[in-house]
Amino acid sequence: MKVKDILGEEGISLENATYTIYHLVEEGGDVVFGTNYLKYNERLIFEGDFNSMNSVYKKISSMREDPDVRALCDQIRNLCEATWRHVNKNLRKMFTSESNES
Repeated sequence: MKVKDILGEEGISLENATYTIYHLVEEGGDVVFGTNYLKYNERLIFEGDFNSMNSVYKKISSMREDPDVRALCDQIRNLCEATWRHVNKNLRKMFTSESNES
């Protein structure tokens, strides 16, 4: 919702902007300026003139440094890690029980 509130301008892909902000916080890197577009990891964020692109870029950079956004990204990462630990644990149980039955 915060991404939508700040970047809800027409022409911005909110899904790609959210992806970008999350990955910028967690992995680093930067947004790529094209002649008339902004991209991150081949995901198109915005198309427009230079001034509009610069405005969107500044908003993304600001959100990247926002403590609330950073905390939310950390929570998402922690939930993903916990989910994978749970899946891994259940897969090991499943494989262990299958090999015991053989």
